[in-house]
Amino acid sequence: MILGKNTFKGDSLSLIRFDDIEKLNISPEQVVSVKYVFRTLNTPDDKVAVSAHAVTKEWCSINTRWKTKPLYDEVPLDVTYVTESGDYMLDITPLFIEMLSNTKSNAIYKFEKGFALTADLNNGELYIASGDMGLFSPVLIITLNTKG
Repeated sequence: MILGKNTFKGDSLSLIRFDDIEKLNISPEQVVSVKYVFRTLNTPDDKVAVSAHAVTKEWCSINTRWKTKPLYDEVPLDVTYVTESGDYMLDITPLFIEMLSNTKSNAIYKFEKGFALTADLNNGELYIASGDMGLFSPVLIITLNTKG
């Protein structure tokens, strides 16, 4: 993934979703926390804010382009500050619980919409390992309360 405001590909965000989470039959009451862990592959010149934002419109990975990117909430779910290459974590617990709770087809927040990653960069790019099942693939850590 490439994040930044002026990248050579024109990307400013990356869209992420978890289409098969519902098959796990997790109850919203069981969720303690949900963290999205990603690895940056380069060290930025300055500290970079990377944010997770809930996506509010349907999108398709095949035909979503720069000019057709879906709408997302302005207020981030969480922000982390990248200072060097390495692993970083974003807390998406409230969105995940909302998605589990709202299974109606017209719900604003659904697993099929997911969330967006943005980076507050004026120049340059932030390179993030993608989900190619490689050594540094992003990970979703779901912590559940299994008692009672």
